Amino acid sequence: MRPVVAALLMAMCCPVACIGDVETPLPAELQAAQDALSQNLALGESLAGGPATAEQAAEAEKLIQDGLAAARSYASEQPEVAEAHHLIGMLLLFAYRPVVSTVTTTDDDGSTSEVTITSLRRGGEMYCEEGLTELRAAKTLVPKDIQYQLDYAEGLQACGQAQRSGNLLTALWLRAAEMTATEKTRAARLLALAARQQGQPHEEARWLREVVSNDPQDEEANRRLAELRASTRGTIAWLDYEAGMRSAQQQRRPVMIDFMASWCHWCKKLDREVYTSPEVIALSQEFVCVKVDGDRRPGLARKHRVSGYPTILFLGPKGQELSRVRGYEPTQAFLSDMRKALRPRGGIRQR
Repeated sequence: MRPVVAALLMAMCCPVACIGDVETPLPAELQAAQDALSQNLALGESLAGGPATAEQAAEAEKLIQDGLAAARSYASEQPEVAEAHHLIGMLLLFAYRPVVSTVTTTDDDGSTSEVTITSLRRGGEMYCEEGLTELRAAKTLVPKDIQYQLDYAEGLQACGQAQRSGNLLTALWLRAAEMTATEKTRAARLLALAARQQGQPHEEARWLREVVSNDPQDEEANRRLAELRASTRGTIAWLDYEAGMRSAQQQRRPVMIDFMASWCHWCKKLDREVYTSPEVIALSQEFVCVKVDGDRRPGLARKHRVSGYPTILFLGPKGQELSRVRGYEPTQAFLSDMRKALRPRGGIRQR
């Protein structure tokens, strides 16, 4: 189970609502909303990123709608109750929603095929404005509640506002002495993610070390720390979308964006067989390289007209599309496409 989702589920085990600074048992409507969110998160985690059946997709969506109806009904009558706003925001931004994706694969003989897959993915970019408003209301009503602060910070990250999230979390870290061990670990993990989204590997490593110091067995943090150490030994330096596009404009360099999905076999094959090639790694230094999980960032996939995975886009420094690769390509074919994308700039720089 993902650490943040596990923390959310653990936090939901205590059925209380915050009214002022007083904790009281949850009213029936809020308990129903909390149960719906817990069941939705458990369902999404049970699939581990794999395909969902039509019944599972319908159940996930129904849990969201039922939870929202209950929480909104209560919030309309009792707007001063922070937990009502909190639950609305959590259901909008963090619940698992059905996502339909088309996977395009290219075999070694050049033939292609498409498969449509439904999966459950956390987040909802289209609900960012309303979701953040509700989470902000909850933390404003109960400013001493660290859990509300952390949830709002994660909401900012989910909506592509890494810098604001980092600023909030940095200020919150000054209250680390007030945090439980679980809250400190989550705050450090979110600070690491904010640094990653802003293209700050040294800061990311700093906060990941904080995570590991609190929980030495944290597999996700240990794996990412190993990746960061490996980056100094010659691998592709992948950035988050926002950080990558800023870097491309500042450095006037082209961009290579890998749109992928965690369940995609051909994406993993590309990672394993193509992106590890010394020639590809060397040529990647001519680009700002960006990875985007299209299921987690469906708005970006739509913006760039991505309908299947993997899709690799080559963009100019200002974001104009130069070319794209649909599906898996062997190393030499991929190198050829990389070189073609560099031609508008007059070839490869001499180092």
